[in-house]
Amino acid sequence: MPFRLLISARDPAAAYHLTEVARHAARDPRFELTLVAQEPALSIMRAGGLSPLPIELEKAVKAESAEGIALLAAAERVLAEHRPDAVLCGLSTPFDGGIDEAIFARASMRRFLYQDFWGERNAFFGPGPDVCLVLDRMAAEMTWNRHRLPSVVVGSARHAAYADLAPAKRRLDVRRRLGIAADVAVYALFGQALAALEGYRKTVEAWVEAVQSLPGPRVAAYRSHPRENDDDRRRTLGVIRNAGLDVLSLDGESVEDALLAGDVIGSAFSNCAYDAAYLNFFSEQPLIVPVCLFFEPGVVEYFQRIVRLKEWPYLKSGLVLPVYRREDLSKALAHAAGDDAKRRYWEAARGNLLSPDGASQRVLDAVLGDCSRNP
Repeated sequence: MPFRLLISARDPAAAYHLTEVARHAARDPRFELTLVAQEPALSIMRAGGLSPLPIELEKAVKAESAEGIALLAAAERVLAEHRPDAVLCGLSTPFDGGIDEAIFARASMRRFLYQDFWGERNAFFGPGPDVCLVLDRMAAEMTWNRHRLPSVVVGSARHAAYADLAPAKRRLDVRRRLGIAADVAVYALFGQALAALEGYRKTVEAWVEAVQSLPGPRVAAYRSHPRENDDDRRRTLGVIRNAGLDVLSLDGESVEDALLAGDVIGSAFSNCAYDAAYLNFFSEQPLIVPVCLFFEPGVVEYFQRIVRLKEWPYLKSGLVLPVYRREDLSKALAHAAGDDAKRRYWEAARGNLLSPDGASQRVLDAVLGDCSRNP
């Protein structure tokens, strides 16, 4: 009898990773798969050719709220109907709750978290995972030190698909399609759902001022985060346009194509920097410099409070160019667009990242192996 595995996702990053895992599980005769998703993961998985059961409920900001009660009831219904042998849920932001956290709270079977950010878990409704499936050894150590949870290192499921992407060739195709001349430097801002933070708004303004000051042919581009609403998008676009910059919207592009369109990718602390590093990893030539806009105190304090890290592990590995002072931003962006910087961060990616090849298979093998030891 096949092993009944329920996979759920809510966060965009979780959706991209678990889409790859679900594709492998659907082809693996050992598994009978049930796939559940809540927005924004639902749209991402559908775009990836999957057909998750939709959980069309709002996120909860308080566990005892009407939204929280509805999510827990939905989790109970899904678990009762499909009777999985184990559940594998994605990681979501720690300040609200969704279907992943509700399933963990109501599941009586073995619970696995696919952790796409080092040492994190979301225990919004209380109970959390039994085992974390993590990116690397550093993530496993942080997860144990912070939560005393066992981990299995499986790698980055999402980025295994980049092996077939041919990033350098695809970059040429993307830029040609978008009408970007070969001699133009593209500075792309990747948004985050942080509009409530004054420090984030100041970060966007500083990025705009810096790009405006740069010499030579250049294009300002912007891609919003799936969690940003229309007002957030309009506000950021307004800041860029009010400064007199034409802006290229990348919202209609996949994450990978949006990254490949740019020469310099700026964000406060988005995981797009990790995606850019993996594009460099699989490229035969230097492509992109991810830049961390980490100079506004409000953003730094928020990151350290929510994520509880001094800085990202991939910053420590030299995969991203950090900017810690606003007055250094213009110079840093100009440097990042140059060949020397592109080569440096390309070499860092190829020298420090683990190959993600086989990550989805390792996820599935880890679930079966753990459940055989813990029936």
